[in-house]
Amino acid sequence: MIIMTEKEIAWDLTEIFSGHDDHKITERIDNLSSKATILIKDYKGKIKGICKC
Repeated sequence: MIIMTEKEIAWDLTEIFSGHDDHKITERIDNLSSKATILIKDYKGKIKGICKC
């Protein structure tokens, strides 16, 4: 197993967000959460057998 340090997995998101307290971060998370909920509602039980999760 390869173990990465925190520095190795840190992403530079300065092109998207102005800083760690940018209000857009919460907006994006909320938007993605809503989309995930819709995806689950639309496809739950319909993708049987594809994944052995």
